[in-house]
Amino acid sequence: HRWDLLTSSKKFKGLIDKDWTREDQNLEPTEEMVLFDDVETVLRLSEKNFNKTIAAHSCLVVAARYPWCSECKSTDQIFLKASAAAKAKGKKDPEWKKVAFAYLDSRENKPLARELAVTCSYSCEYLIFSGLPEEEPARIKSQYEESKLLTEIERFLGPAVREVTSSEVRNLQVSNGTSAVGYFSSKDQKEFRSFRAVAHQMRGDLVFAASFTEGRQEVELWKDGEGPFILRLLDFSANKSILENWLRQRSLPLLQDYEWSKRETYERLQLPIAKLWYDDSGDEQLLLTVNKTVTAVAKELLGRM
Repeated sequence: HRWDLLTSSKKFKGLIDKDWTREDQNLEPTEEMVLFDDVETVLRLSEKNFNKTIAAHSCLVVAARYPWCSECKSTDQIFLKASAAAKAKGKKDPEWKKVAFAYLDSRENKPLARELAVTCSYSCEYLIFSGLPEEEPARIKSQYEESKLLTEIERFLGPAVREVTSSEVRNLQVSNGTSAVGYFSSKDQKEFRSFRAVAHQMRGDLVFAASFTEGRQEVELWKDGEGPFILRLLDFSANKSILENWLRQRSLPLLQDYEWSKRETYERLQLPIAKLWYDDSGDEQLLLTVNKTVTAVAKELLGRM
């Protein structure tokens, strides 16, 4: 029952392990049947099989849920349908064959749920692991349409980082709108592991590539023909938060029309936001002048606002 959240300690568990409907005659028993039980297309994740299950799949989508949560239940059916659709896709497309779905009972696995920062809120999220138990999972929002959920998952089918040679880097910069290219000495380098973790979190936002060579130790960001912006590896070392913030702040346009749908993207930057309101129904030349001036100011304040 939800009231068992009062404690997670075995010492006190027995004190509240009772039928709460006897305490309050108006309290209805909580229905806790999970839709995923005994379903072939959805694995059951636990603390015991956590590392083994993640390592066995290059793309594992996890619904970390609480049995009593009405928000979790409202999207369970879509998650189940998506798991069946992904399995059907896997029969024709080898990329989809790598995808697996699982659910985690966050009440029965409290320590693991806390480690994964699982919360019960009005907006449910799914965790996506890329085969590395030690790597932080990416998070996507639950969807109310099966097709939209599959579209979100599709971003995670390929590798987070493409390995390229020095001669292929230029083609990558030309053919892709926004690209981050890291130069490392080896895959064992701690900076590369941070780069790969950030790439996993930012799938779909830009293309990530890595070139392994001696000498150059930096990350380049190319954006729509601009660049490169350069961040030395020693400037972020193994701190992936510094790298992620640096990339997010510079990968967005310096000036663009603001829409409510972009709110979350801007809030993730953890920077002050400058908004400009003006009447664009009049002088076009004035509009061009304003855009040019504001863009120049935005360039000067890049990384600060």
